[in-house]
Amino acid sequence: MLLFLHTCNLVLCDKKMQAAIEVTTITQTLNFIAFQILWFGCVVGGGAHGELWIASLSLIPLILLVLFQPSLWLDFMLAFTATALGLSLEYIWIKLGILSFSGAAFPPVWMGFLWFGFALTINHSMRFFRDSSIIGPLIVGFFGPITYLAGEKLGAVVVMDYFLLVLIIPAWIFLFHFLRTLSLKVDKQQSIHRKQTNHFRD
Repeated sequence: MLLFLHTCNLVLCDKKMQAAIEVTTITQTLNFIAFQILWFGCVVGGGAHGELWIASLSLIPLILLVLFQPSLWLDFMLAFTATALGLSLEYIWIKLGILSFSGAAFPPVWMGFLWFGFALTINHSMRFFRDSSIIGPLIVGFFGPITYLAGEKLGAVVVMDYFLLVLIIPAWIFLFHFLRTLSLKVDKQQSIHRKQTNHFRD
């Protein structure tokens, strides 16, 4: 009888784990799609056509998805941190004469939306890169210049110096490493807190 109950428990736990994996996969996929919507909304709508309202609306799906996640507080903490640091980097690229956003002295608002949205993917569709201490930051870093080149093709930004563009790679590597480290540290603390809370409830 005990063997039967134990077997049933294992089957039920296995089904719960499979269901949890399926939900996570769906969430990560939707998060990825939402960021693509944001990227095109910001780059094409906000950057190429100067329609900030399009960029603003394109951020909504990503925010709505995060609102229903247990990592809500962590997600938004990363988002505000990434926005501040990311826009600071954009300002440096402008001052160094690497990038130009229609000749503006400061990075456009839609770039802030992009950095905000990018951070909202770190714990979800970018989780694999977050959990990879070396591969993650390297891949993100090397994709940095590519995103600006793609943005230039779409008319959102002008790359003024292609040689200095490589400076973006180490900057993005260090920035993403900082964000992933911050995410993992806070995530671990929250996990310990949840376990302690559940233990006291039991």
